[in-house]
Amino acid sequence: MIACAILAAGASSRMGRDKAELRVRGISLLDRAIEACAGYETIVVLPSRLDHLVPPDCTTVCNDEPKRGMTHSARLASAEVSPRASLVVVLVDMPYVDAELVRWVAEAPDAEIAYPLVGGRAGHPVRFGPAARQKLRSLPDGDTLRTLRDDPTLSRITFAVRDANTQIDLDTPADVRNMRL
Repeated sequence: MIACAILAAGASSRMGRDKAELRVRGISLLDRAIEACAGYETIVVLPSRLDHLVPPDCTTVCNDEPKRGMTHSARLASAEVSPRASLVVVLVDMPYVDAELVRWVAEAPDAEIAYPLVGGRAGHPVRFGPAARQKLRSLPDGDTLRTLRDDPTLSRITFAVRDANTQIDLDTPADVRNMRL
């Protein structure tokens, strides 16, 4: 069993507005992420003020504590699915993570952790299997998912992705202006 968690509960302080509502080529980042997760159970973690943006076929989890970080949001999403499921974490501010990339990560051969390598660097999305999700429970708040991804006690599989655009991360208005369309 595989589920996807779209993390969209960050403070967006550098962007100056909620990233989930930001439009790229006329489509919101949240809608792009939901489209990328099509075919999988999808949990969307976002502030309660944005819960109206989530379609009824997705599970909405409200996180109004952005200062607790990405790990807190991932734990909230993880609590919504079977302990036996793998969880693919998709970040809302990466507009070129598409359905094909999510499928590659989700359906990679058995390993507790799966993620793409872009130019030799770890990328997104990341799949966390049941044992990794168990360890997620004990991680401190913050942006410590890298710690879990790199845990040497967990098996992992990576695969090369040539399209560096898949790792474009929109954090500031300048990132949006400079992105390759």
